[in-house]
Amino acid sequence: KQEKIRNYHINWENNFFENNINKIYNWFCSIIDNYDEKNINDLKIVSLFIPHAIYFINLIEFYISKNILKIYNNKIKKIYNKIAYFELFHKHNYEISKKFYEKCFEKNDENIIENLGIVLYKLKENKKAKKLFKNAIKINYSKYKKINNPNLGKIFTNLGIIYNEL
Repeated sequence: KQEKIRNYHINWENNFFENNINKIYNWFCSIIDNYDEKNINDLKIVSLFIPHAIYFINLIEFYISKNILKIYNNKIKKIYNKIAYFELFHKHNYEISKKFYEKCFEKNDENIIENLGIVLYKLKENKKAKKLFKNAIKINYSKYKKINNPNLGKIFTNLGIIYNEL
């Protein structure tokens, strides 16, 4: 895998990189999306893989024209979201997680908003976290129109923890 990554980085000349972005992106996502959270070896692989994913995104942003970059914006945000999730729930590296959640922030994605709220809570930024949890509740309720869905319960639990500490 390491050799494959090096080859992709080295051979970007003659539009190789631009012509193969989707293939590389799918390969990265296949690793980041399909790991077993309970398998320590899978966690190690993903942990070693994340710096390469970050470098890949930097290559996209540096070498691809601004017009084409807009096409890849959602794909870049998806990788940022996966990195932020991994850093939050597996490495407990809250500063890095915050950085990547802020890069992929979508004001209508309650999962990203909730996870960023968790990060801010862990970083003792409780007022900001409270605001995000309240926003996630509004989005979740407007999306599902049910007060008794499991996601909403989880968000209310996180909000309760924040209120207990304020």
